[in-house]
Amino acid sequence: MQDNRIKIGIITSSTSMANHIRLLQYSPEYDLWLKVKGLEEAIPVGKSMAREGVEVIVSHTGTSNILQERLKIPVISVPHSSLDLLSAMREASLLGKRVLIPIFREKLSNIGIIRQLFPVEIKQGIYSDSVSLNDLIRHSKKNGYDVVIGGGLGVAFARRHGMKGVEIKASVEAINTTLDSAVSVALSNRKEKARMRRLYNIIDSVAEGIVSVDQDGMIMTINSQARQILNLGDLNIDSTDYRDHFPWGLYRRVLDTQTPIVDRLERINDQLYLFNYLPVFLENEVVGCISTFQDASKIMRSENEVRRSLTKGLVAKYTIDDLIWSCPAMGKIIDTIEKFAPTDCTVLVTGETGTGKEIIAQGIHNLSKRKNNAFVSINCAAIPEQLLESELFGYEGGAFTGSKKSGKPGLFEMAHKGTILLDEISATSLKVQSLMLRVLQEREVMRIGGDRLIPVDIRVIANTNKELSDEIINDSFREDLFFRINVLQINIPPLRERGEDIAVLIENFITTLSHRYKLSPMLIPRPFMQKLIEYEWPGNVRQLISFVEQTVLLCQSQFNVEVFETHYRRLKEYSPTHQRNKAADLNKISNSMCEYPDEEVDDFKHEIRVKTQEHEVYLIRSALEKTNHNKCKAAALLGISRTTLYKKMTQLKF
Repeated sequence: MQDNRIKIGIITSSTSMANHIRLLQYSPEYDLWLKVKGLEEAIPVGKSMAREGVEVIVSHTGTSNILQERLKIPVISVPHSSLDLLSAMREASLLGKRVLIPIFREKLSNIGIIRQLFPVEIKQGIYSDSVSLNDLIRHSKKNGYDVVIGGGLGVAFARRHGMKGVEIKASVEAINTTLDSAVSVALSNRKEKARMRRLYNIIDSVAEGIVSVDQDGMIMTINSQARQILNLGDLNIDSTDYRDHFPWGLYRRVLDTQTPIVDRLERINDQLYLFNYLPVFLENEVVGCISTFQDASKIMRSENEVRRSLTKGLVAKYTIDDLIWSCPAMGKIIDTIEKFAPTDCTVLVTGETGTGKEIIAQGIHNLSKRKNNAFVSINCAAIPEQLLESELFGYEGGAFTGSKKSGKPGLFEMAHKGTILLDEISATSLKVQSLMLRVLQEREVMRIGGDRLIPVDIRVIANTNKELSDEIINDSFREDLFFRINVLQINIPPLRERGEDIAVLIENFITTLSHRYKLSPMLIPRPFMQKLIEYEWPGNVRQLISFVEQTVLLCQSQFNVEVFETHYRRLKEYSPTHQRNKAADLNKISNSMCEYPDEEVDDFKHEIRVKTQEHEVYLIRSALEKTNHNKCKAAALLGISRTTLYKKMTQLKF
């Protein structure tokens, strides 16, 4: 007896996927051909399968893209969901602190959100074949990365180079769904009679109503759900004109324009249904149209479930108990937070950079009735205007070049039933401010390129380190938006006005950082503590913790006066008062230098540059020696970023 099962080829480098496929080796519907290969090594395997009669191939990520370019038979990719990546990221964060994510040809667009969720350094690297993938992992190993997240081939390369590998595992549901899609694609290429019979079995099992017509508008397929919605009973309407049964249908328009119609509302028996009409193409010609439709109320319920799924991991990790304070002013702020939190009113949190505005915002969320839902935060100052608009409001598929075909929900949508923090709202453009105003007024969002309003139930908290009244006077901030966000206001005083808090904060930071670096907590003598209490701290708590971290690392559990005085002198040099005095002195020097010939001035400037470079070389070399040439610790010791240290070392020819 001839085996008429569909032949499906599975080409994967994923061990977990291969093991799952082996459990499905026999099926009455399809015959699975499994080969464990990846990237360009899959090409000869795919060609061999095609010659043996395989009708469709299932693969994943880069391998599926390469096969699609080189094979004539259909190739379907098993998708990786955001949850798959988050699960792998969680496992990787337990194995190391510097994580490489190799990406095939194009970087992930939402990596910023993932960076906010895990306390590790994440790097994306682009590859196009196995050679570039191996080179990428090898170079990353040299640069100090210790964990690789990727497919089976990437994990194998990682282990070959002495790194830890975490595979992004597609879910069983995703694999099974992809196999079902492969069956559907293969069936469509078989004889029309068998294709229609199998296709009907598939579409009759779904919850949506489905109707398909040919190029002449004759009904070819209708499932039982569509019959029920349209009140057709057992009436045989195959090969009849759709206009005889539902004349309001838009099949003819789609056939004539060759353009899909999506999200069309139709009322049937006093019930709203959402219709989508899609043209069916065969070799660039329209050969029919398919419509899908379902109860609009069910879609709304499903949308809420999707929103809840998307926002998993978007949580507020701080509470008001994480605030460290002693002064009465902060006590009054805590009382205010406890009064504001239970309401849904918009809150404006003001204060200088580094005063803890985001901790306040997260504390408000965690005291509110929305605490079990999403907390979404975005730094408006860190994102360009066009990207900020798409991040906040989302976009429909094809809205602009580079956008995802499926579109993307914005952060306002992802914060549905929860809280959104608009950090540094004063940095937004007037255009974005006008769009925000509509969301705050109407609680509705329209995606970029969209034509429908999406209701959102959100609580808005805005942060700023600027005086918004001045921004309004300068025409850089909308007055009507200010009134909308300034319903309730919390102003956090700078650290220089909270002298009682400084000693408490320093003691807490010393304890925390000593534990982190496995050191014994040291004690700062009273006279030196008094110096820190009297300092201005222009960078507030953020500057304070940086100073304490440097001191803890250099003192190594035993307070050192020389180390303290050196770093304290740097603090004083950075202070606004010192900078003003320094500017006045430089002005005097500049004026006096005008009295000397240009040649003498140039020689003097050259001597200053040489002395400065020599001093920088001495400081960097000393820091590297004290940290056993650990560049991360050396940068922290010098009070600069690792990137700045690398640039300095290159400039000074280390």
